[in-house]
Amino acid sequence: VTNYSTSEVIFQINIPEKEVIAARISPDGRIFAFQLQLEWHWSVYSADTKEMVNFTNPNNDEMSVFEYEVLEFCPVIADDIIFLTMPWNRNSIIIWKVKDSTVEQVSQSPVFEDEILDCKFLPNSSNILVRCKKSQVTRLSASVNQIFSDECQIQVWDSTSWNTLQSIQIPFQINVPSDHKFFPNSDNNIIYSLQNVKYFRGRRKAILANYGNLLGLVPLKNDKASMKNFTDTLSCFFRSNKSVESIAISDDCQFVALCLDGDRSIIIIKFSSGDPNGYIVMHPAENMEYLIFIPGTNHLFSYNRYQTQHLYRYDLQNLDLNWEPVNDTPICDNQLQGYKDNNSCSIYYSASAFICNMPVVIQLTKMIDDCTYPLKVYQGENLELKAIHKLDQSYDQCFLHDELNDAYLIQLTCSNDEKCLKGQSTSSYWYLHLVKHENDNQRIAILTMNYNKGNTYYIDNDVYGYKWTRLSYFDEFNLVTRQNSHNSNEQVVK
Repeated sequence: VTNYSTSEVIFQINIPEKEVIAARISPDGRIFAFQLQLEWHWSVYSADTKEMVNFTNPNNDEMSVFEYEVLEFCPVIADDIIFLTMPWNRNSIIIWKVKDSTVEQVSQSPVFEDEILDCKFLPNSSNILVRCKKSQVTRLSASVNQIFSDECQIQVWDSTSWNTLQSIQIPFQINVPSDHKFFPNSDNNIIYSLQNVKYFRGRRKAILANYGNLLGLVPLKNDKASMKNFTDTLSCFFRSNKSVESIAISDDCQFVALCLDGDRSIIIIKFSSGDPNGYIVMHPAENMEYLIFIPGTNHLFSYNRYQTQHLYRYDLQNLDLNWEPVNDTPICDNQLQGYKDNNSCSIYYSASAFICNMPVVIQLTKMIDDCTYPLKVYQGENLELKAIHKLDQSYDQCFLHDELNDAYLIQLTCSNDEKCLKGQSTSSYWYLHLVKHENDNQRIAILTMNYNKGNTYYIDNDVYGYKWTRLSYFDEFNLVTRQNSHNSNEQVVK
C-alpha cells in the first residue's frame, strides 16, 4: 500500500502465490482488503497493527475472513471506518464498522425481492446506489416456466435508516432503430444490454447508464415515465461499434474517461453543468483495461492489469489538451477517427528501472510530421529529459535492467522458416522468439543461446502454448521468463 502523494510504502505483506483479483482500501488508508483468485472470501488487514482484523457476527462469533462476494469502503472519512458487503446469494447488503482491531456488524438491509447486480457507495456520501434486475416469470406449460428480465430498478438507499431516497426503472435491454431513438427491447433492430450504472452529479442528479456500445444520462427522479418513452429520458452522448470496457468519473463530474474493448485509445469527455462540451482522444503505449480517478482530484490512472501491469497517470487539469467541441449528436467512431491531436509526438512503448539508485525512463516515440523515431531518456527524481537519440529504424519494444546502464531495443519479426533461429552471429547473447503455429493458432516460446563456441537453440514445445512471454531476469549464464498459458490463467516461470 503506497501513499499517492509521497510514494511512501505504508504497508506491505507477503501473500500466497496467487493472483490478487480485487483490492479495496479505506479512505484514510488504515484498513485494506483483498481477494485472491479461486478463493471465495476477503482478507482484511490493519495498517496500524500490520495484522489481519477479526470480525464478530450478530451471534458474537469471531471469524478471520469475510465470505462475501462484494466489499466496498464508505468514501467519507470519519472516526469509524464503514464498509458494506454483499453475500453470494445477492439478496441483501450488510454494513460493518471497524472498531480498534475488530469489525462489528452495524446493520443489514431488508431482503431484496430481486437479484442485486451492483451496490456501491455514492461519491463523498454514505448513501448506497443499488441496481437490481427485475425478473418476470412466464408460464410456458404446466411444468415449465421461463424467467426473463426486461427492466432494472435503480435505487439510492440511506445506509443508516434503510429508507429509499430515490428510485427509477430503466430498460434492461434497448433497441436502436435507424432514427436513433431508444425503446425497450423488441424483436427487431440492434439490441444493447445494460452493463453497469454510475452516479453522476451535474446540475441535476442522474445515472450514467452503460449499454455496452452506448452511454447516456438518465435523470434520477422518482417516476416510471422513463420506461414509456425512453428516447426523451436517455440523453445519449457516446456511441461506438466497440463495447465500452471501463468507465471512470471524476469526483466533480467534470470528466468522464472510457476505454473500448480491443482499442488502445483512451477517450476523455469534458462536462459543464452536466452536459458534454468537449472531448479528446489519447493514445497510450499499450492497451488499457482499467481506469480510475484519484478521489478529490482530476488525476486519471490507467492500468494494464492482464499483461504488463503498467500504471499511467494523466493530470487532466494541467495538461494543454486539444478539446474537440461536441455538437448535439452523440460522439461516434467517425469523430474519434478524425480527431487530430496537437501533440506531434506519439509514445508507443516505454520502460523504467532504478539504475544506480536513480529512476530512469525511456520512451520509444514516433514524430508524426516526419515519421522519425526518437528514443527519449528521462532521469532523476523529477524525470528530466536528459537525451534524445535519433534511431535509424523503428523498434517495437524497449526495456531497462536495474543493474545495467544500457537500453535494450527489440524489433519483432515473423518467419515460417525454423532455420532462421540458428543465426550466424559470433556474439554471446540471449534470444527470445515467439512463434505462432498456423494449425492451432497457439504460440510457443523459443529460447536461443548463441555463444562463441557454437550455436545452441532450444524449442519449448509446451502443449498449452502461451498468450504472452515477459523477461524477468537475465545475466551472462541465466535467463528467467514469465509466461501466461494459452488455455488457462496460470503463469509459468522458467
